[in-house]
Amino acid sequence: MTMNCKLQFVVLLAILAMHVGWGDPLPPRRMPTSKETRVPGSRAKENVRSAVLKPQHDAPSVRQAVPSPASGQGPSTRKNALKAGIVICNLCPLPEEILPCKCVCNNGTSAELTCGPDLLTCTELTDILTMVAFPAPHYIRLRVDGTQLQCKIEAELWGAALTFEEVHLVNNHFDMVDNKAFLPFKTTLKVLNLQRNALHNVNFPTMSDQPFLETVLLSDNEINFMPGYSAMELAGLRELRVDRNKLCQLQPYTFASLPRLELLDLSHNAIPDLKEEVLRIPGHAASRLFVNLSCNAIAVIEKNAFSGVQSASLDLRHNALVTLSELALRPMIEETHGALHIGVNGNPLICDSNLCWIVKNQTVASCFDNFLCPNLNKYLNDIKDEDLGGCPSSG
Repeated sequence: MTMNCKLQFVVLLAILAMHVGWGDPLPPRRMPTSKETRVPGSRAKENVRSAVLKPQHDAPSVRQAVPSPASGQGPSTRKNALKAGIVICNLCPLPEEILPCKCVCNNGTSAELTCGPDLLTCTELTDILTMVAFPAPHYIRLRVDGTQLQCKIEAELWGAALTFEEVHLVNNHFDMVDNKAFLPFKTTLKVLNLQRNALHNVNFPTMSDQPFLETVLLSDNEINFMPGYSAMELAGLRELRVDRNKLCQLQPYTFASLPRLELLDLSHNAIPDLKEEVLRIPGHAASRLFVNLSCNAIAVIEKNAFSGVQSASLDLRHNALVTLSELALRPMIEETHGALHIGVNGNPLICDSNLCWIVKNQTVASCFDNFLCPNLNKYLNDIKDEDLGGCPSSG
């Protein structure tokens, strides 16, 4: 045997000795990690942060994150979720799939989608709502709150894949509601909340596409016009708030096709008068209607401005009324058979003989709040005939 062969033989013996425990062992061999089992660090952190850490195997509303084949989540996502020990609701996709939004379960029977300031673009919202494979087609609520989004609210914003019972787009910068904007939710939408945005152009007739709508909230925007003549036809609407906007005129019959309306808030606008038929709701079917017109600039109320309602509260406080017209207000009291309360405190009223129709008739007086007459420095309940300069024998 040559010297080279002997040397090779000795080396092989040394290697064999190390493998069977003679001397220092070889370092363990590292097996390659496939793409199917690798968990990216950033995603794993998001998984742990966004989910319940301990699985609850006996809870019907949660599951370990092993999506069904129909959800479109592949084996890699399933293994990642299992490694992280994530527990999510059966109705929600995996948390990382809808970042920066979150899906939250309500007692395992319904879920809602919430997006906050980390949502940067409308395209990002559209991608989440249209490209993610959600386990269910219907969710109780969509909430987008406190973002810088400025886009137009239109049907394309959310596509047609999901439906919601409530849509809350609040504290954002949306500036326009387009025609047919909420048509994808035609059979489900009950609450529409667009408060505290920058809305100046709202297509009110498109609300009529939602036959089950019960609440519309448009407070704290820049709306300066509402169309009249039954532009909104919503048989089930109960609450409509358009307070703290820039309304400077009301049109006739604006609310005429809202027969179940219970609360109408138009306060803190710049409405100068109530013209004939502006608050007419023929066939009003709710047990009572509360209309808040406080903190406007109303100086004139025309005859038949308010009619069709059988029981109501009308808040006219802090306006510019200098008198309370019998021609305009008595028909309201008679139509409601006295089931009417009118608040007028905080107006620059000049209380004189023109108010005898109120002071001389206790039934009529009971329909008003105990308002202050600034020129007399007296409240209604303390005013006598002589304070008004004398009243005729019949009020």
